[in-house]
Amino acid sequence: GEPGAGDWVAYMAGGELPPGPNCCPTAQPHIGPGIAQISPAGSASICKRIQDESKVPTFQHLDGNCHIYINKSADLNIALKVIENAKLRRTGICGAAESLVIDSDVAKEFIPKIVDKLASCEIRGESEAINIDNRIKLASDDDWSTEYLDKIISLKIVQNIDEAIEFVNKNSSHHTDCIISSINSDDTN
Repeated sequence: GEPGAGDWVAYMAGGELPPGPNCCPTAQPHIGPGIAQISPAGSASICKRIQDESKVPTFQHLDGNCHIYINKSADLNIALKVIENAKLRRTGICGAAESLVIDSDVAKEFIPKIVDKLASCEIRGESEAINIDNRIKLASDDDWSTEYLDKIISLKIVQNIDEAIEFVNKNSSHHTDCIISSINSDDTN
């Protein structure tokens, strides 16, 4: 199989990596004077372990609580495709979507489509979202800032882009956030 976190930590300490489908030890650089830094990617626990045990500097992000804001001007068909890919393609990575922020002007039309598209995913929202689609479960305050790394996503309805930006800035880890809107919109916000 592929190398695990322990294999990478051992490799950074001067050991060898086991062969795997995406790793060839002879092609990997030796950790030593020629290596200036490492930028690990993966779960928070793997990144933290590499940071703690590496003998060279590491750049870290650790958390990936990523938000997608759907502006009222967005092409909702494109937005559905982006949301499905961003959440379900690989739920256990730091770049997966964890929270949806939906403009209230499109919420009634769009939320049932999201719930249908993410049928294998638990969606947590506030009472306003549940009133639109009762398949949504009630969110707690912690849900807005949780990195699930699973088939769970939170959904928040906002009145406008300013409220969306405020909400994302308060709750996101600022790893990878997204605004979906139409470039042809008359709304300058």
